[in-house]
Amino acid sequence: MISARGITRAFSDGEGGSLRVLDGVDLEVQAGEFVAVMGRSGSGKSTLLHILGGLDSEYGGEVTVAGTALRGLDDRALARFRSSTVAFVFQSFHLVPGLNALDNVALPSFFGAEGGDARAALERVGLSAKAGRQPAQLSGGERQRVAIARALFSRPKVLFCDEPTGNLDAATGAEIISLFKSLNAEGLTVLAVTHEERVSDAAGRVLKLDGGKLS
Repeated sequence: MISARGITRAFSDGEGGSLRVLDGVDLEVQAGEFVAVMGRSGSGKSTLLHILGGLDSEYGGEVTVAGTALRGLDDRALARFRSSTVAFVFQSFHLVPGLNALDNVALPSFFGAEGGDARAALERVGLSAKAGRQPAQLSGGERQRVAIARALFSRPKVLFCDEPTGNLDAATGAEIISLFKSLNAEGLTVLAVTHEERVSDAAGRVLKLDGGKLS
């Protein structure tokens, strides 16, 4: 499902040099796996996720996701890939304040995603009764569930999660992790980057990113 070979990524250090965050990363994730990548803050976890999900194209190496080789895709092709093949769940939810829960879930349809059912996605995460509520009227856990429903809207093959429980308390985080496990049991491939053991404990396989290397 995911194949990455020799991934390198460097950023300017602000002093005329560069800092290599990823240094020859290789990664293989099979369809239906739940994989967690652990690492300290600044280790490059989010950078790796952005490369795999087609959000960052300034890297060295080769990436193939669900049969699509990302190298050389233009902006339109990458946008199509992101809207149909993969989806993201972030720590900060990224809901639109002026839209209710249902409209937030349906937001991908405004960017080309097709075939989604916002009400079904909300029902899948247990929030169909709160479809008309604004984000400010929802708890942190409910906002994350809306974000997950939005990610499910386009029926992705891979769900990328970036510190998905970072803003949640222990009990609420456990509920979200349980939801990820349930989605994975239904066949969704899940790749989460995290520094929290409560997320990695739920994964079927755990990798560590340190010094630009994945092990």
